[in-house]
Amino acid sequence: MAVAVEGVVCALQGRDLPSLPFMDTRPATEAVHVLEQVISVLRKQWSSLDTTVSYRYLSPLEHVEQARKRHDEELEATVALASLSMVRI
Repeated sequence: MAVAVEGVVCALQGRDLPSLPFMDTRPATEAVHVLEQVISVLRKQWSSLDTTVSYRYLSPLEHVEQARKRHDEELEATVALASLSMVRI
């Protein structure tokens, strides 16, 4: 459990995750099927679930890589918008 807690803390701080034996393992097909059923019911209340559905077949490592890529793209767009607003001043 301590390794899992360390991994969560590292992820929250944006640091590289410690090497974990299951990081390259994709989720079990049956587990994904159950989660898809749960999401289909809960989607009505929480539309934010739609953004996470596309990652259901990824390993934890692939999920982290996708999250970092989205973060970098959002940061780049924010910087571009900020630089445009500075030109007007």
